[in-house]
Amino acid sequence: MCCGITTQNASSGLSGKQSFWDKPGIMAAQAQVESSISDSHQMARFLAARAPHSGDWLLAFPISPCGLRLSDEAVRGGAENGRPEI
Repeated sequence: MCCGITTQNASSGLSGKQSFWDKPGIMAAQAQVESSISDSHQMARFLAARAPHSGDWLLAFPISPCGLRLSDEAVRGGAENGRPEI
């Protein structure tokens, strides 16, 4: 076994996937970050960022060209109240 990779895993067909080779390093970095967290707010942010689909908003298409744009006042009011005013 080297770097968390066993002969059984390497021969199962997973070894051809980039995610298979990245996983041990990602898990080590994740454990290092998690062990350095000092308060509950940091832990909440870490867990939210680590949650499945947390980055899906990055894949969203811009909707301004469709005419579905919030005014600056609505965005500003939403930031103050914790939600946009529509």
